[in-house]
Amino acid sequence: MTGVKKRTLRQAKLDMDVRVQGLRTVVASGVEAEKRLPALREELQATQRYLRTNSVYESARYEDGEKTPEDLESEISALETNVVEANVARDELKRAAQFYHAYHIVAFMPKMRELKKRLTAAEYWVEQWKERINNLVLDSDMDIDERLAEKDYLEIEYSKAQDRVQQIQLQIKEIKNIKYM
Repeated sequence: MTGVKKRTLRQAKLDMDVRVQGLRTVVASGVEAEKRLPALREELQATQRYLRTNSVYESARYEDGEKTPEDLESEISALETNVVEANVARDELKRAAQFYHAYHIVAFMPKMRELKKRLTAAEYWVEQWKERINNLVLDSDMDIDERLAEKDYLEIEYSKAQDRVQQIQLQIKEIKNIKYM
């Protein structure tokens, strides 16, 4: 296997980022071409009508900077090529979106697994603190002051556990919502 160059996943993503930028430029050029084509076609038709009616007895003469039918046809052909290239680029962008989706899964799956484990543990502690708060009422060995102090402590811990759950859920949401394109 000589001559085979291994690329890292990160390098493949960076290469795709560069490719996508180029594709977006091609698509933008195609969109602009689509906007300009109707006017150029109309101009070509008008020029051809003019030539048919006015050039019967003498050859056409063009002013400096005036476009000939050949110039217009050439420009239309170039714009049509841009439109075709833009359509190809759109298809490539769809494949790029699939790449980014796969990249996202591969790159962030270990972190997602870890976050989900942490979320499960945090949710477990929320339930434990909640259960201890509920059981505190039933604990008759404590006097009222002790119960109130214990309840305050348990509610603080319960609140901290809920905050941890929310933070982890937010991290998971951020990872799921990463957009590349």
